[in-house]
Amino acid sequence: MSLGYPITCIFRLTAVGRMAKYACFFVNAAERFDGVEPIEAATDADAITYAKKLLHRAHQTAAVEVWHQAKLIGRVDRERS
Repeated sequence: MSLGYPITCIFRLTAVGRMAKYACFFVNAAERFDGVEPIEAATDADAITYAKKLLHRAHQTAAVEVWHQAKLIGRVDRERS
């Protein structure tokens, strides 16, 4: 039985659009980028949630900025005590 189109085409149709690529930039106390971690997330909100987890683990980081291509999605700042 033939579907009339290649199987790889089906995978592309179901996979595209579900996960977007983001870059989480680590910002130091001097407001300079200190590193980057590429991530994939289903939504902008999911990417921000992941950035919060990254900030919690990176004790020397003042903030994490989430970028999707050339667009700033959001910034998560460390709470000051």
